Amino acid sequence: PIYSDDEDDDAAAPPVAKKQRSTLDPTSFVTWNCNGLLSRAKGNKQEIHQLITSTSSSSSSPDVIVLQEVRLKATSPTRRGEPCREDLQKIESLFASGGPFHQHEQFWSLADTRYSGTLTLLHKRLGGIQDNMAAFSTQGATDLLLNKFGLTRKDVGLSETLSAPKKQQASIKSFFSTSNNTTSTSQEHDEQGRFQFFSFPNLDLIHTYVPNHGTKPESFQRREDWDKSMLDFLQARKAILEKAGVSRKLLWAGDLNVARDYRDGTHWTVNTEGQVDEWWTNEKKCFSKPGDADNRSPQHCGMPSFTPAERTRFNNILKQGQLLDVWRELHPEGSTTHGHLSKWERPDYTWRGTLGKNGKKAKYEGTGQRLDYFLTNNIPMERVQECEILGHGTAREGLFCGSDHCAVKLVLANGRKGGQQ
Repeated sequence: PIYSDDEDDDAAAPPVAKKQRSTLDPTSFVTWNCNGLLSRAKGNKQEIHQLITSTSSSSSSPDVIVLQEVRLKATSPTRRGEPCREDLQKIESLFASGGPFHQHEQFWSLADTRYSGTLTLLHKRLGGIQDNMAAFSTQGATDLLLNKFGLTRKDVGLSETLSAPKKQQASIKSFFSTSNNTTSTSQEHDEQGRFQFFSFPNLDLIHTYVPNHGTKPESFQRREDWDKSMLDFLQARKAILEKAGVSRKLLWAGDLNVARDYRDGTHWTVNTEGQVDEWWTNEKKCFSKPGDADNRSPQHCGMPSFTPAERTRFNNILKQGQLLDVWRELHPEGSTTHGHLSKWERPDYTWRGTLGKNGKKAKYEGTGQRLDYFLTNNIPMERVQECEILGHGTAREGLFCGSDHCAVKLVLANGRKGGQQ
């Protein structure tokens, strides 16, 4: 975007020299699966204010807030970057003056129904997003990076057959303008609004809401395809950067819908031989109804997010992408800040089971899973000032804000530099 020193100069005044505003690298982040933004706007607005206040530093709200499972309907299949008018009216108070998100720019990626969907909020102090800095599919993100460094797929050994029909990049400003009904067709989105990508001066940000593994063959395949597409993108990004001869930082944030190992679920035990027995992989214990494990491959047995297939692919993505799981790096044995709490009540899990009603205990009451992550590449752990899970316990204390997931916070030491690749 081009900014002038005074946008209100009249036509007769001497022209004011315009200047390019540099975009800054963000250093503070929050990820939160909000479990339906319509519900949160209706019943949890004050708690969302508290989320912003609690994750702010020096009275300044986070640079980047990423929300998953917003469950708003897109305006149309060709305008997935805009909520439909009906939904937008119900949440507009969140973004109006005095609302919790009024200091942030909105970047949506939505499904055609009230399902899935993501929202990225970028603080206005970052300087705004330029036309070549955002994409909403792995294909679009690959093309963005190729264009950024003046390369072609052939240059880096990527197959042309994997490419969707090339589309002209829309202006980010026009793309997200609710008054413009024509430009959004040129911006490709994941059809369920699960992927966003932002290329800052020295940092690439991936924001995802990973599909659940489910319990049926079609959902197994959907998840396997998703994991492959993410690995393919990470490898394509690596090839592009190597060919361009540049080094860039990477941060991947969001609900990744996988528990990396036994520590990322509650109620595991260790037997006398030192073997771990996981509650979440034992279908007789963790399923509300008997599962059909006898009809499934052992790789797909267990609660979704805990199956061997998911974990194997996720750990391969971490290895191939040279990614660090920031919270686990800082807390190998779990949080030490709530030592007065019992083991399963501590802030070691980002999802918590629903409380029972009328004195009756719910099936998953008191249980927890760690499904929400910050993964990094080429960001030294020495730069990490803080990475904390902001909720805990059976009663969902802390920053759940009405959702079944709590927020997670990451703060990096300030290393901002604008205008560099």
